Amino acid sequence: MFYGHDFDNLNGWGYEDGIYVENGVIKNNTSDSKLAWYELPTPIDTTKPFRYSARILLENESVWTGLVNGSVNNGVIEFDNPNTLWGGYSKHGNTPQWRSNQNVHGLGGGGQPAGYYWVSLVGDGECVTFSITDDERKVITWQARYKATQNQYTHIIVRLNGNSSGVDKVALQDNWKPFEDTNYADHLRCVLMTHTKGTAEEPGVGETGTKGHRAYCEIPDLPGERKLIICSHGNNGSWIHYSGESRMHFQSVMANNGYATASLDAHSYHNGHWMVTTQAWKTRQWLLERGVNLTYKIVAMGRSMGALFACNMATDYPDMVAGIITQAGHSNLAWRYLGIHGIGRSENINETYGCDESTFWHKTRGRNPYEKFHLLAKYPLLAIHAKDETHVEPIFSIKLVEGVNNAGGNATYVPVDSNDHNAPGAYDPEIILPWLSANVTDWSKPTHIPSYLYGAVRIQ
Repeated sequence: MFYGHDFDNLNGWGYEDGIYVENGVIKNNTSDSKLAWYELPTPIDTTKPFRYSARILLENESVWTGLVNGSVNNGVIEFDNPNTLWGGYSKHGNTPQWRSNQNVHGLGGGGQPAGYYWVSLVGDGECVTFSITDDERKVITWQARYKATQNQYTHIIVRLNGNSSGVDKVALQDNWKPFEDTNYADHLRCVLMTHTKGTAEEPGVGETGTKGHRAYCEIPDLPGERKLIICSHGNNGSWIHYSGESRMHFQSVMANNGYATASLDAHSYHNGHWMVTTQAWKTRQWLLERGVNLTYKIVAMGRSMGALFACNMATDYPDMVAGIITQAGHSNLAWRYLGIHGIGRSENINETYGCDESTFWHKTRGRNPYEKFHLLAKYPLLAIHAKDETHVEPIFSIKLVEGVNNAGGNATYVPVDSNDHNAPGAYDPEIILPWLSANVTDWSKPTHIPSYLYGAVRIQ
């Protein structure tokens, strides 16, 4: 089922007194809160993938839109407010908000100017993701909850709180395929719950502990195969803890240029070993199962200690990786930064810590990229590093690039003018996009892989 509506008129819609259409925007000519609604021919089943997209015009007052489970009696819609699934933008409050229970949740990111914004609701059967983007499709903020409050929703709803702001487009689909009409298209943004550790109903985005392992994905709404970049984010493993805004914008810009991204959140497991690798393959598998058309190969991307994940993904699954990107990468030197084994951290960026001595790395148990330059040389590799950083010295990225090139590979080192381990420049699309288009050319399935096989194959 696909439903898309431009508000040139209110045909098929129910609405309260005061609702009208002006220049293609549904508005409210009173100072009170007013509702408009559309009854779906078939209720949306929230145990299966679905997506909703609406473009709002934010001027003076707040506007909300989304899904409710209710009924219409004598021209009046009735629904249980705690069971709504809707969100919007309050100009008065300067913050996007969404409602999935009794309370309204402010999402931060306030102070946006008047103009057009996109509201998206996406469900995968496990999580529901709400996002607000600007009209260039850049994410302002987003939130996710585990499980919708209802197994079904019967109506699209618009709530206009006062006279000014409005909505000009709505679209709903009971799957994740590209929208049938590109006028309603927004990127597909979703949080996949790839491993459940607890049963908390409504975690904060940045929380850790019992909330499980999640992957935030942004997929361009385009036909055909998408090139997938899977990103790992270091020792604490969160998409929010490090470079949150620059990372969100990076994913949006990549989607604008046709690349799909999956940003992993496995808490303390982003150390390059099997927990995060398993999450990466689960994320890819779940996207395929939900109908997202992906290329066979991926680009493995890792920030900080996530660089170990990116390199190990390539050496462990040589037919599944198209390229490698590291950002402030430092192998798995956590034992040094945590102050164990008696090794202190120098403030001198020229300190090498003996990383050319193979005996120094036995603690990594064969998981050290510096011992596998001959395997990494198969892939184009981009290493981005803040050039004046002391927390994770650039020497490690430089030696990685030198080692790969000495082994006959194609590796590029790009210094960012910063001393910050979380430098936003590490996610700069102006660095990454040209490198991808010039160097990563083979995303296809190797001919020796059976045509029916889309999972991870370890060939060593």
